[in-house]
Amino acid sequence: NHSQGCYCWNVDEKEAWERIPDGCLFLSYGYRGVSKMWFDTRSFGGIEKFINQNIQILEYLSNPWGTKNINEIAPTIEILSSATQIPDLGAKILLLYCCLEHLFVPEKDIRTDNKKYILGGINAIRPDLIPWFNRLYTKRCDYAHKGFVIKDSGTISLIVESMHNVVKLLTAKLSISEKT
Repeated sequence: NHSQGCYCWNVDEKEAWERIPDGCLFLSYGYRGVSKMWFDTRSFGGIEKFINQNIQILEYLSNPWGTKNINEIAPTIEILSSATQIPDLGAKILLLYCCLEHLFVPEKDIRTDNKKYILGGINAIRPDLIPWFNRLYTKRCDYAHKGFVIKDSGTISLIVESMHNVVKLLTAKLSISEKT
């Protein structure tokens, strides 16, 4: 509202059969946190920066049936997308931790020492993110034991930082796998 742009997509004004399928009925036909998207001079710079920073992920997504896309990228992005949409802060933290489990925990070892695998993976590709992970893990454990997290600026900034760092880790992991 109160802005202009060349292109606007408003999913709420379309019939169900007209909507662009995005692979997730929960987001397409029910709750959507942001239903209007404008491409104008204010948003273009941010979109361009995101595309340039994450071009490697987007290139992999261009082949939807590629093994790496099916097994690593698309599920991680889908979990991250869910984390952005869900309103509960504690659930966001759990979903962000699930992204890390998906990136670093081998399938055969699920449910045993997941923190060890995540720390090992982060240490191998982006050791500078270890302090962030420790803060996220502490908050995750607090939520698991207490059943709630306090909605304050620290928690919200941790969630925002975590979303950025999950994408950084995914990009770093893709870069390493291309070199090998």
